[in-house]
Amino acid sequence: MKIAGFSDELDFKNLANDLEKGVLKKFRDISLIFDWLSQFGHVKMTGSGSCIFMPLSSIDQGKEILEKRPQDTLGFVVRGIDNHPHLNLMLG
Repeated sequence: MKIAGFSDELDFKNLANDLEKGVLKKFRDISLIFDWLSQFGHVKMTGSGSCIFMPLSSIDQGKEILEKRPQDTLGFVVRGIDNHPHLNLMLG
Protein backbone atom coordinates (compact mmCIF):
# COMPACT_ATOMS: atom_id res chain seq x y z
CA MET A 1 0.00 0.00 0.00
CA LYS A 2 1.30 3.45 -0.87
CA ILE A 3 1.40 6.08 1.85
CA ALA A 4 -0.96 8.34 -0.14
CA GLY A 5 -3.62 5.61 -0.26
CA PHE A 6 -3.13 4.83 3.41
CA SER A 7 -3.50 8.51 4.33
CA ASP A 8 -6.74 8.86 2.38
CA GLU A 9 -8.31 6.13 4.48
CA LEU A 10 -6.81 7.24 7.78
CA ASP A 11 -9.15 7.86 10.70
CA PHE A 12 -7.28 10.06 13.19
CA LYS A 13 -9.35 8.77 16.13
CA ASN A 14 -8.05 5.24 15.57
CA LEU A 15 -4.35 6.08 15.50
CA ALA A 16 -2.34 4.75 18.43
CA ASN A 17 1.06 5.53 19.87
CA ASP A 18 2.36 2.67 22.02
CA LEU A 19 4.46 5.05 24.13
CA GLU A 20 1.58 7.39 24.92
CA LYS A 21 0.17 5.49 27.92
CA GLY A 22 3.57 5.14 29.57
CA VAL A 23 4.51 8.80 29.09
CA LEU A 24 1.15 10.02 30.38
CA LYS A 25 1.42 7.74 33.41
CA LYS A 26 4.98 8.77 34.27
CA PHE A 27 4.90 12.50 33.48
CA ARG A 28 2.08 14.25 35.31
CA ASP A 29 2.60 17.64 33.62
CA ILE A 30 2.21 16.13 30.17
CA SER A 31 -0.80 14.15 31.33
CA LEU A 32 -2.52 17.26 32.72
CA ILE A 33 -2.11 19.19 29.46
CA PHE A 34 -3.11 16.15 27.41
CA ASP A 35 -6.30 15.79 29.46
CA TRP A 36 -7.05 19.52 29.30
CA LEU A 37 -6.60 19.63 25.53
CA SER A 38 -8.76 16.53 25.12
CA GLN A 39 -11.87 18.56 25.93
CA PHE A 40 -11.47 20.20 22.50
CA GLY A 41 -10.88 17.11 20.35
CA HIS A 42 -8.82 13.99 19.73
CA VAL A 43 -5.35 14.62 21.13
CA LYS A 44 -2.31 12.58 20.13
CA MET A 45 1.31 12.48 21.18
CA THR A 46 4.21 12.52 18.75
CA GLY A 47 6.79 9.77 19.01
CA SER A 48 8.10 9.57 22.55
CA GLY A 49 6.32 12.66 23.77
CA SER A 50 8.12 15.71 22.47
CA CYS A 51 4.78 17.20 21.46
CA ILE A 52 1.04 16.68 21.78
CA PHE A 53 -1.27 17.79 19.00
CA MET A 54 -4.76 17.61 17.54
CA PRO A 55 -6.36 18.43 14.22
CA LEU A 56 -8.76 21.37 14.12
CA SER A 57 -11.21 22.70 11.58
CA SER A 58 -9.60 26.15 11.38
CA ILE A 59 -6.70 28.34 12.44
CA ASP A 60 -9.17 30.53 14.34
CA GLN A 61 -10.36 27.54 16.38
CA GLY A 62 -6.74 26.83 17.27
CA LYS A 63 -6.16 30.43 18.33
CA GLU A 64 -9.24 30.34 20.58
CA ILE A 65 -8.02 27.20 22.31
CA LEU A 66 -4.50 28.60 22.61
CA GLU A 67 -5.82 31.70 24.41
CA LYS A 68 -7.45 29.42 27.02
CA ARG A 69 -4.37 27.29 27.68
CA PRO A 70 -3.27 26.78 31.27
CA GLN A 71 -0.79 29.22 32.74
CA ASP A 72 2.90 28.35 32.27
CA THR A 73 2.26 26.24 29.15
CA LEU A 74 3.43 26.82 25.62
CA GLY A 75 1.55 26.15 22.45
CA PHE A 76 1.24 27.13 18.83
CA VAL A 77 -1.11 26.75 15.90
CA VAL A 78 0.10 25.62 12.50
CA ARG A 79 -1.55 24.95 9.18
CA GLY A 80 -1.13 21.37 8.03
CA ILE A 81 0.12 20.43 4.59
CA ASP A 82 -1.60 18.07 2.17
CA ASN A 83 1.60 16.67 0.67
CA HIS A 84 5.10 16.11 1.96
CA PRO A 85 7.50 18.72 0.52
CA HIS A 86 9.49 15.92 -1.15
CA LEU A 87 6.50 14.44 -2.96
CA ASN A 88 7.47 16.06 -6.26
CA LEU A 89 10.95 14.55 -6.01
CA MET A 90 9.40 11.09 -5.77
CA LEU A 91 6.99 11.68 -8.64
CA GLY A 92 9.46 13.55 -10.85
